[in-house]
Amino acid sequence: MKIRRLPLSLVAIGAAAAAFALVATAGTTDTKQRIAIVEKASISGGKSTFELVPLTPGPLKHDKGTLVPGGTFTGYITRNGLHIQVGDGADDLTGKLGTFRLTAHIEHVPIVGGYYVDSGTWSLSAGTGVYVGVSGGGRFVAVVLPSGRLLSRQEGFVRAS
Repeated sequence: MKIRRLPLSLVAIGAAAAAFALVATAGTTDTKQRIAIVEKASISGGKSTFELVPLTPGPLKHDKGTLVPGGTFTGYITRNGLHIQVGDGADDLTGKLGTFRLTAHIEHVPIVGGYYVDSGTWSLSAGTGVYVGVSGGGRFVAVVLPSGRLLSRQEGFVRAS
């Protein structure tokens, strides 16, 4: 059996490329972080609060504060026989670490007795303080009580630029 030897120059080029790739990856950090945002909002104008909870390590830390809920329903769809009201929301959140806007596409479904279930997607933008340059989004679910209180939980990923 004859052993083939690679020219030394090819071995050197391969080693240099591997070292370069190792150094290039060592210098970059992935700032993707999984978070949850819990909202307790009053649709009828009472006090509304939020809490941001980091679910994985990353640039955002635990924060809480107040929010101003906003949004409008724009129409209805029927999905597999279920009549769903749809709309877009925009909540402005002010925490101890900064402010940001949470926008959402909402699907609003009546259950019974004045209760509703909302679900959809959300995104985070327009930040100040530690939220400058942070973007991302995910999914949410909420329950709207007959009193006009909304309890929601958003989970997803954000990235600092």
